[in-house]
Amino acid sequence: MENETISLSPELDKAYVYWKKEKSLEQFAKVQNNGAKSVDSLLSKVKRNIEQLGNKDFKLANITDSARCAILFDSYAEIADFLKCFKQQMPLMQGWVSRNNTGYKGIHMSFEVDGIGVEVQASTFKAWPYKLIAEEFYAKWRNFNQKEEFDKVVGLKNKLEELKLKKQNNNNSVSDKEIEEAEQLFINQKEYFKGKLAEQQQELADSQKLFSELYQDGDFEKNEIEIESTLLSYEIESEKNESTKVEYSETARHNKEVISKAIELDENGKVIESNILPKLIELNQVANKVQDCLVANVNSTLENMNNKNVFVQKLDPNNIKVLQYKEISAELLGMNKKFIENEIKSGKLNEKFVINNIRDFSGKVNKLIKSVVNYAEKNKIFNLSSNEIIKSFYQSKVDKVNSDNASEKHSPQKNSQEVFNEEGKMFVDDLKNKIQDDEKQIQKI
Repeated sequence: MENETISLSPELDKAYVYWKKEKSLEQFAKVQNNGAKSVDSLLSKVKRNIEQLGNKDFKLANITDSARCAILFDSYAEIADFLKCFKQQMPLMQGWVSRNNTGYKGIHMSFEVDGIGVEVQASTFKAWPYKLIAEEFYAKWRNFNQKEEFDKVVGLKNKLEELKLKKQNNNNSVSDKEIEEAEQLFINQKEYFKGKLAEQQQELADSQKLFSELYQDGDFEKNEIEIESTLLSYEIESEKNESTKVEYSETARHNKEVISKAIELDENGKVIESNILPKLIELNQVANKVQDCLVANVNSTLENMNNKNVFVQKLDPNNIKVLQYKEISAELLGMNKKFIENEIKSGKLNEKFVINNIRDFSGKVNKLIKSVVNYAEKNKIFNLSSNEIIKSFYQSKVDKVNSDNASEKHSPQKNSQEVFNEEGKMFVDDLKNKIQDDEKQIQKI
């Protein structure tokens, strides 16, 4: 990054200059304690999920980062070690690697303290300034609802066409001035929408270029599967143990009751702020108290990591199923990575398409991992190796395909790798068709 050549759009360039030029890495603390989410931030998150994303069932219990902090390490290998040790502090921890179309890859852990959701992020000293740039991008664009703005254009276009049709049918109630005004409204909204899209796409390209430079040293890639498979194994374990009895304190029970209640909406589906604010204030007060406990737990884990004897004893969970979850996750993540790489090399996929739709790719493989784990549990085959479990899972699919094709002459018999590749290609084709349909709709205006 020393010899900077990237040309950024104004917002990204401003963030880049601020975080890279004016703040040296030495100014970043090992543990980033930015405090609990404010009432305004909590309200914004609630309204965004309900009003913008359409999640009418969203509750305060869905907020996983009321209290939060981040830990910075020298390398991603250190993060992989930390995750294994931190699990011992938080048995019901869930975790995931977030990927979005900015190019950033985030490492997250969530769990409960006193009945509310808290989150820890792990990053490196090198990656942290880039992460802050990604936040600048996210903050700017999170309230730009592409579908809503597009629907406004379509609505204005339909109204204009309706007025023109009435005029053609000699409807004297429609004046030329009314048509001119409707046409100008349509043009203005269309230009605004297309201008915003172009601006967003340019900044997205700049962001992806910036993050590609961050990850080109290979540190994340070398540890990617180890980190993600560890996190996925903990997430699966937590999901499987949902029925496990947990002894909650009276305070935790009260907090869980408050955040589990439905959020009241008006007749237009908007959040009634006067009703939700007292709950948000209470949640914020609890989160502020929890924040100190969270940071203490993080620091305790870091101390354990410094004690080599303690760390070695705690390196792997003493649970055969969790180890199998991890091995299954690692193998399938590797297979998926290889599939994408081969498709890119063959020219059937391009890297930009993968980055722009990385959430879909990640979601697909995570869903597959859970399907394989469920298959292993249902068939009680955890005594097999992860490779054998996956082969058995795909063989069951192969058997079904071959059975369905048995009546057809010359139907080829398929092996498990072929089934895996075919599923991947079908997923890519479906994704491409959906994107093309969306683009065609936009082009129509």
